[in-house]
Parts: sequence; C-alpha cells; structure tokens
Amino acid sequence: MALYKWKNFADDSQYSTSAIEECELSFQDLLPEISSVVKPFFAHHQKAEIPTKNKKLLVDLLALNILDISLQQFITIGCALQSQWNSALTMYEDDDLVRDFDLEKENYKSLFDVLEKFLFAENYRDLHSLSFKSSFSGTTTVNNFFVLRDLYEAICLGYDIKKENFEERKAEILSMTNQVRLPKLGEKIKIDYARTLYNAIESKFDKGADTLRFIGAFFHIFQVPTNNSQTLELLYDNISDTLESIDIKNFRHYLTHRPSIFHV
Repeated sequence: MALYKWKNFADDSQYSTSAIEECELSFQDLLPEISSVVKPFFAHHQKAEIPTKNKKLLVDLLALNILDISLQQFITIGCALQSQWNSALTMYEDDDLVRDFDLEKENYKSLFDVLEKFLFAENYRDLHSLSFKSSFSGTTTVNNFFVLRDLYEAICLGYDIKKENFEERKAEILSMTNQVRLPKLGEKIKIDYARTLYNAIESKFDKGADTLRFIGAFFHIFQVPTNNSQTLELLYDNISDTLESIDIKNFRHYLTHRPSIFHV
C-alpha cells in the first residue's frame, strides 16, 4: 500500500525546512462511527508522512486530555481528514462529467416535470417537443405528435413510471441520485469528521467549548482550516496558542446547523 504524502495547505515557507517523519497508521479498535469515515483512506495507506512540528503539537494536544484514542489512531484520523478534504477541493476542477454528476438530481427533477405533464395531460396534442443535441451534428428536434407520444411512453416504460405510481417512483429515483453539492463537498467532509469526533470524545470534556477547541486544533494540526477565510496561519509554535486561535463560534456551526451542502 502507498505511503500517504503530507499535504500543506498553509504557507509553504513555514514547512519547507521542516523535518518529516513516517508513521504507522492504525485502524484497529476505532469506534465504528470513526471507522466509517476513515475506512476509505485506510484501504489505500498503512503509513503516512507527518512533519515533526505537527506531530509534536498533536502529542501536546493529547497530553492535555485523557482519551480512548491513541496517538497512532489520531494520526490515522487526521491524515484521512486531510486526504479526503484535499480530494474534495480538486474534484470539481475542469471535469464536465463530474459537473454532470453534481447536477444529476436537478436534471432528473426537470425530466419528471416534463413526464408529469405527459402522464396527467388531458390532451396529448399539447406535448412538448423533444430536442437531441449532438456535438457532431447539431440539434435534432422531434415535434411530430405520433413520434413524440411514442418517445414519452418509451421513457416512462424505461423508468417504470405510470400515472398511478408517479410520485412514488419519482421519490425513489431522486433518492438514488447524488445528494451533495459537489462544490460544497469539502465542507461535508469537515462536518462529518467534526460531528463524528465530537460525539466520540465529548463526554471526556467538562465543557462543549473545550471539545470544539480540541477538534479545531486537531483540524489545524492537519492543515484543514476551521474557518474558510483562513489560508495561511493555522499553526503556532505551541499548542496553547493553537487552541486559543480556534474560532469557537464559527466552528460550532458544523455541529448545530444544517448547512446548504445538499441538493434540495
């Protein structure tokens, strides 16, 4: 399995001379809810790079709290977070197929609007024409009544849609489409990790704010910002300043709000 190469999302000069260590990753004995978010990463990596500075900050962070998750496991979780967040950032760049996948639900909804008018029409003479656009031969429009009727019926047959089961099949098909707005996938990754970690360790802290500060510092150690306006200074020379830098009010929304990351 490949070695995970550390990613820097902060000021590169801060790490250009930083020593890098290789660490064994550990998927064993993680809580099931943590395993579910980490597993896609662990399937491809058993070792990872981490700068010595970041590892020391993580050690110092863990020393402040008695948790049931080991240093090795936290490195595994952090590298998985970093890897998945990085992939989410680059997924949407210059890929028409990915954009089509992102808009799949919206286009299905448009299709169902058209099919609904067909199925519940009192007069088929008012059917919408259908156009087929090709990159090579331009656009072909079908507006013949008999051909249109056959095409609409064929589409309904293909999706097993009838007047009697229209709403049921519509809901079923839409539920199988992509639900996450892909430009917001990075936020979805951060929300999943923040909520999973919070639920796993919250009982070990006296105050919820302390839990949030811990998770925020953990994010920063692995170069994942807790505030989207942050692009450079995520880390400080000691863990106290790193903890103090976490914007609790901003970070709390990952737990308490349902952000607009889903297609409606």
